[in-house]
Amino acid sequence: MTTTDKNCGSQTSELNPPPPGTPFTRDLQRARLAQTREKIQECRAILETLDAEREELEDILETFVYPVLTIPTEIVTHIFLDCLPSTGRVQPSKNAAPLLLAQICRHWRAIALSIPQLWSSVDLTFLQGTSSGGPFNIRSLGTYSSDGFVSNDSPYNGACALIRTWFSRTGGKPLSITLRCSQDREAFPPAILPAIAEFSEQWGRLELCIQADDIPAMARIRGPFPLLYSLAVTPAAGSAHNMGKLGAFRDAPQLRELRLLHGLALSHVEINSTNITTLEVDADVRMSWSRWVAILRRFPRLIHFSGFPESPPSNAQVLDNAPPLQSLIVGGDPLSVLRLPHVRRLQCRPNGPQAFLSFIFRSSCVLQHLYLGCSFLNDDALLECLRAVPSVVKLDLGRYRSAPSLYDQLRSPALLPRLRELSIREAGDEYTFQPVLAMLSARRDPHPTRIQLGSFDLLLDQTDTLSDDESAAPDAGEALQIQRLIAAGLQFRLHTALYKWPSGLK
Repeated sequence: MTTTDKNCGSQTSELNPPPPGTPFTRDLQRARLAQTREKIQECRAILETLDAEREELEDILETFVYPVLTIPTEIVTHIFLDCLPSTGRVQPSKNAAPLLLAQICRHWRAIALSIPQLWSSVDLTFLQGTSSGGPFNIRSLGTYSSDGFVSNDSPYNGACALIRTWFSRTGGKPLSITLRCSQDREAFPPAILPAIAEFSEQWGRLELCIQADDIPAMARIRGPFPLLYSLAVTPAAGSAHNMGKLGAFRDAPQLRELRLLHGLALSHVEINSTNITTLEVDADVRMSWSRWVAILRRFPRLIHFSGFPESPPSNAQVLDNAPPLQSLIVGGDPLSVLRLPHVRRLQCRPNGPQAFLSFIFRSSCVLQHLYLGCSFLNDDALLECLRAVPSVVKLDLGRYRSAPSLYDQLRSPALLPRLRELSIREAGDEYTFQPVLAMLSARRDPHPTRIQLGSFDLLLDQTDTLSDDESAAPDAGEALQIQRLIAAGLQFRLHTALYKWPSGLK
């Protein structure tokens, strides 16, 4: 009888089983042994055939090359680096670079592990628990999604291991470290600050939202800090009254940027002030006029300064020996006694036009970016200020009470003839878009001697929190006009507290 072997697939011949009761003779056993050997030979032949077929298929497959694997490593490196956040702050997540890139294939993983810049940033927020209610907002550092958070559900030794693993791949490159302690925590987990201290000689940018209980551990971290160029510290609880000295950063020859916020003062940190070019202090606290002036004199190389002093005394003299500031964020009163010919960016909230106008004429500066808080300016005063700065390329108007007359004036290219970017924050629940559309159409009118407006941002502060947020959206006819402007190249963005238009706006 002929059968098919279930293992090898070969057809073999079997001896008919002997009738019941037939004795198993020697000849019968020899015949069955011979048959078994024959079956083995047939299976070996089939295996040899399959092995040959397998090798042939492998050779054929090796001739196929995935196009992505042919990209030169240098180009892949640039692509990988472009996947990082534009801020340079990386929140570790398996769904984002760099971890996502290392999961694609062995080739890409090898490339990713060989790029120090992919692993030189860690941005972590430590929460008391997952019920704390979402992202924690810190001035100047932004608001972040939950992917970057480390809560009680994750072991903190895992965060320390991540820090050490990532930074061990950086090859000595400067590090960007952002750590936030939420308001309901007393301090960072004990091992976190010692973990980053192991790499203190690589610190490049250090940003801490810190509790008072963390100050002793921070103060124990001694230099040198040869690569540190930016230091930002803010109290996690929003107050610095219990804060001691952060530590000594005098041995940081590259330190150029210093931000001490929410009441932290320069007395909280020891630094070499002669090299600082960017300084932000007391973002929410008004300092005395004498202290404000002393800061300007202490930092002779300042290019950017943010600080809010009290009003200068009536007998204050014009400050002619101020640093060569190019960017200034300040209240309106100090402008009356400042002379800053190099300023290109100014953010202020003047109490009236006089201080602003006197500053502009006294300084003879060529402003390019102007932010005006308009709470104390009526339409005529605002227009008077704008006429004094024809060089402005980017204009931000904050908390402006909507008035069609402003948009009517902005229709004329004679007012701010170089304007390319316009952002207006207005108060009100009902909004009429026709004055805005008329202004945008005029500013977008193609003319060989005129500069076209490239972007317009409108942020509406709605006082009626119960109103439908989408009521601020343009109607069908207005939306059609806006879409035509967008198609012609205008970047248009409308924001309310919960609504953005066009839909899908980021």
